[in-house]
Amino acid sequence: MSHHAVIFEPTRGAARIPRPWIAALPLLLLAAASVSLDAAPQLPWTVGVAVGALFLAGGLARGLQRYLELRQLRAAADRLIRRDDPRSAQSPFIGWRCQELTQPGRRRTLARSLRHVVREISPTTLPGASPLNRRAARPFADRFRQLADLVDDPATPVSARGILLAESLLTDGDSPLYDRARASRLGAELARVENILLS
Repeated sequence: MSHHAVIFEPTRGAARIPRPWIAALPLLLLAAASVSLDAAPQLPWTVGVAVGALFLAGGLARGLQRYLELRQLRAAADRLIRRDDPRSAQSPFIGWRCQELTQPGRRRTLARSLRHVVREISPTTLPGASPLNRRAARPFADRFRQLADLVDDPATPVSARGILLAESLLTDGDSPLYDRARASRLGAELARVENILLS
């Protein structure tokens, strides 16, 4: 079993994961409530608008701050998952991220991307602006298709580390799918990704 299989049910609260819109909600509610100041006859209507705008700006700023923190946390978790460090296996933080990476929606998106590669490398597809190495990838069309079917099958458990490696294969400019100097490694990399997905 992979060190990063989810062997417990991590909660976002237990992992102390930022919730951008929850953090912004109090200020957004105050922004909405401040509009009621317009109903006070002794105050100019601009007062309610100005106060509401201030609360709205504060809420959006707080939400953005929490969102950026969340992005940094995800990137840190992904680095640990790629390393496959057994010491992080019981971390609620890593468990939460593993659960997020293997959600059905994420798997479907990855499967669509893999099938897109199959279409791109098909001999019937006219060359376009895509930077992928079609000549090197074409012999592995069936492997990409099988990988897509594997990822897309909800009955087959997959590892978070395998999801990350498959995504890197498709998006990293240094991967054998794009880097012509590493094209000879594509078959081995596809096999590695599949093995780790099923580990």
